Formats: sequence, structure tokens, C-alpha cells
Amino acid sequence: FMKERISPEKLSEDVVNYLNEEILEGESTASLSEGPILENGLYKIKLNIDGTELSYYSYITLDGKMLFPYGSDVMLLQSQEEKEEEKAVSCETLRKEENPSLEAFVVSYCPYGTQMQRIFVEVADKIPALRDYLNIKYMGNVEDGVVQSMHGQEEAEENLIQICIREEQSDKFFPYLSCFLKEGDGAGCLKAANIDEAALDACQEDSGRGVKYAQADFALITEYNNTEECKNDPNRCAIGGSPSLVLNNEPVSEFDFGGRTAEALKTLLCCGFVEESSVCQNILSTEQAAVGFSPSYSSEESASGGSCN
Repeated sequence: FMKERISPEKLSEDVVNYLNEEILEGESTASLSEGPILENGLYKIKLNIDGTELSYYSYITLDGKMLFPYGSDVMLLQSQEEKEEEKAVSCETLRKEENPSLEAFVVSYCPYGTQMQRIFVEVADKIPALRDYLNIKYMGNVEDGVVQSMHGQEEAEENLIQICIREEQSDKFFPYLSCFLKEGDGAGCLKAANIDEAALDACQEDSGRGVKYAQADFALITEYNNTEECKNDPNRCAIGGSPSLVLNNEPVSEFDFGGRTAEALKTLLCCGFVEESSVCQNILSTEQAAVGFSPSYSSEESASGGSCN
């Protein structure tokens, strides 16, 4: 800090630079959310650390040589490990419901989206009693009555097909996905899953039922992301990339329970029950699911993470 009395503008710059370069050293980012305000012969400021405003004021002498209360260093110097411990997630910390819902938000040609869909299919296949609690939703938007998606029109059309099957031929949804996830052969899988193609075509008509179903998915994303944290930092949005998970209306991460495995997703879903179902005692695969289209649940190229944004 400078030795002479300095202006509020210069003080703001010096304080922020000092905190970020000398104290936080890149582990967190400091900024001023209020002040400097001259009060009782001191400058009063309120700090913002990583987008979160501290609950108390700090004070600086007019020459900028002393920053106090010094107790603020407890938060400023907190190690990354301590921060992670504070954020630790366990089964006990998750929201409970009598009838929980685990939602996966994906797009159909994202290799990590298909990885998550594959896990949902595996859980539904191995423990049918959990199927009704597993819900796959889709990401995108609607322009001029037409569904859009991040990877182009082919993906948007496949998203709509899957949405229509999910809504109007729900008993065939997981069988269709089980087939589609092997090679991406949509036409062949419609026949393999005995889809009523006439009903499917009617659902997909421009501005028809399918578009309304899709809009409901997209509106849900907006609802989940309508938080101040998300507005200030896209990385803190509940639904960011494909896949994103939501349990009982709260964002969750599969990586807190073992990653992209059937056992991790089963455990995560079962943590959402007020009273855990007996079927939750069944142990599923702990292998990371295959990424992209694959004839098997896992492969040598299975990856533990990744998303499409």
C-alpha cells in the first residue's frame, strides 16, 4: 500500500490488487461490492469473494497502510481444501421426497449426454422399480415454432423424437434409447422398439404437441437457472452443459457419489427418498459408462467426466 493518504479511487485499485496478488494468489478472486466510504477517519469497504459478498465491513486507514478487522483473513486465507470440505455433499445433505425425481438434462448427440442416458437406461433395466423416478429432459430452444439444439438440426430432430416417445409412448422410451445409444440408428430403433410411427409423426408436426413438450423442458431449465448466482456466473447455473443433473429440484453432481456409473446414479437417486426403498440395496456396475454411441455399457474409452456446452 502507499504511504501517503490516497484517494478512494486509488485505494480501491490498490486494495483489490493487494488481496488478489498477495493474499489470495489466484485461489479466489476479490472485488469491492461497496465503498470506500469515509467514516470516522477511516475508509469503510465491503468485499466480494468469488461472487459472494462478505457479511461484514472492513476498514482501511486513510494512508492505506492498515486493513482491519484482521479477522477477515480467516476467510481470505482459507485453503482450497477447507473450502471443499465446507461444500462436501453426502446422502444426508440432499433434499428428500416421498417420490423423488432425478432429472438428467441432455442433448441427443452429445457424447457425454448419451453417456448419461446410457446410465439411466442401465439403472432402469437392472432395477425396474426405480424407472418412474428417472426423468430425461432435453436442452435447446424454440425459434419460429421449430426446436433448435446446440449441435444442429439433426440433433434437434432427434431430441424431438425422443421427447415425443417419452410423452406419448412412455413404455417404449427406454427400449428405444437402449437401441439408439448403440449406433445412433434412429430409423432402425423406431422399428426395434415397436414405435407407432404415425403417432410419432403427428407429435412432431410444426408447432404441434412435440414442440409444446419441448418448450416445457426448456422452461424448466430457465426456472432452475433463475438465480442470482447463475446470472452473475454461468458456471454456477444448475443447468449448464449436457449432461446436468437435478434431484428433487436441486442441482446435484454424480461425481460426489462415484462419477458416471450406474451404481453412483442409483445411490444418488436413492438418497432422494424420505425412506429408502429396499431395491436400493441392489449393487450395480461401478464401471464408468461408455461415451458416445457404443454397443456395450462400458468400453476401454469410457471417460469419467465431460460435458457439451
